[in-house]
Amino acid sequence: MEFLKKLFGSTPEKISINTSELHEWLDLHSKGKLNDVNKNIKRLINHIESIKTSLTLNLETLEFEKIGDASVFGKKELQIMHGNRDNFIKKTNLFLEHIVIPDFDYLKIANFCKDFEEHIHEFNEETRKPYYILSNFFDTTMKKIALNLKDFENTIVQLFNATKTAEVTEFKTLKSKINELNDVLNQSDDLEEDIKLFVADLENSIKKQEKAKLKIEKLKESREYRKIKKFERELLEIDDICLSIKSKITNQIKNFEKAFRKIYHKQKTTSIYHDYLDYPLKTIVSDENLKVIDEIDKLKEDITKTNITIKNKDKILNKNINKEKLISLRSEYILLVEKKSQINNEMDKPLIIMDYKEQQYTMEHLTEKNKRLKEDISDKKNILKHLNYEDKRKKLETRLSDFSGYIVTII
Repeated sequence: MEFLKKLFGSTPEKISINTSELHEWLDLHSKGKLNDVNKNIKRLINHIESIKTSLTLNLETLEFEKIGDASVFGKKELQIMHGNRDNFIKKTNLFLEHIVIPDFDYLKIANFCKDFEEHIHEFNEETRKPYYILSNFFDTTMKKIALNLKDFENTIVQLFNATKTAEVTEFKTLKSKINELNDVLNQSDDLEEDIKLFVADLENSIKKQEKAKLKIEKLKESREYRKIKKFERELLEIDDICLSIKSKITNQIKNFEKAFRKIYHKQKTTSIYHDYLDYPLKTIVSDENLKVIDEIDKLKEDITKTNITIKNKDKILNKNINKEKLISLRSEYILLVEKKSQINNEMDKPLIIMDYKEQQYTMEHLTEKNKRLKEDISDKKNILKHLNYEDKRKKLETRLSDFSGYIVTII
C-alpha cells in the first residue's frame, strides 16, 4: 500500500471485484495504461492496410504495363516474360489474401505476425525467379513492389514488438491468471460440493450402522439367539471330536502304508486301505464290515511270501489293528454326524438367525462403505488443499493492484 501511495501520490482507492467480473474490469481499467500501445498498434494495422492497397495498385500497373521497345527482345523472351508476370501476380494476390488482420487481441495479433513470417518466407522463395525476370522488363514497377514487401516486413516486426511491451505482457499475464483463478474456483466449488455430498452420505450411513448395531444387540439378548449360540458351540465341539476320531483312525492303519505301497505298487486294483489314508472318516462309514482289516491281514500274508525287502518287517507282522477300537470310532462318528444334522435342522428353524445374519451383512457392508467414504472425503480435501485458491487469489490481487493503481480485493 505504501508503494502504491508513493507511486500515485495519494492513498489508492479500494475496490472489491467478483471473480466473474475480473476480465471486464481489467479491460476497462487497462485502457489508460495501454492507451499509447493500443494507438501504436492501430496505427501499424492501418499502415498494413495501406501497404496492401498500394501493392494491389502496383500489381494492376504491372498487369497492364507495356514494354517501351518490344523489338529489343526476342519472341521467346517475351513469352517467358508474360508467363512469369501472370505467375508473379497470381502468387502475390494469393499472398495478400493471407494477410487478414485479426480482431484487436494481443495474442491473436502476435500469432498473426508469426504466421506472416512463414508466409513471406514461402512467398519470397516462390517468386524469386519471376521477380528477377520481370525486373529486366519493368524495373520501376518491380522496385515499387519490392518496397511494398519490405515495408510489409518492417511493419509486421514493429507490430509484433508492440504486443511484447512490458504493459501488454503484464496485461496478458493478468488475463491468464484470471482464467487460472476462475478454473481453480470452479474446481474448488465442485470439490466442496462433492465433499458436502460425501459427508451427508457418511452421516446417513453411520446412522444406519448404529441402527443395525442396536438391532444386533437386541437380538443377542433374545432366548432364541442364546439357543443358536449354544448350538454353534456344540457344532464346534463336534468338529473337534471328529478331527480326533480322524486322527485315531489314521494312527491305526498308517503303520502299514509303506509296506502296502511296496508290495502292491505295480497292481492297479482298487484298495479300501488307500481310501482310508485319503478319506478316513468317509471311508469308515461306508466300510461297515471293516474290510480294511482283511486287506491288512492279506498284506501280512504276502509279506511272508515275497522276496522284496521290507523295512521293519517283523514289526509290521506283529502289528495288529484293534477291530473293537475301529468299530467304536465308527459308531461314535456316525452318532456325531447324526447329531450335527439334527442341530443344523434346529438352527434353520428360528427366523432370528436370518435377522441376525441380515443385520451382520448390513453392518459389514456399511463398515466398508463408511471406510470408502472417509477415504474419498480425505482425497477430495487434499486435492482442494493443493489447488491453493486463497494463495492464488492473494497473488492476483497484488498484481492487479500494482497494474491498476487500485487496492484490489477479489470476492
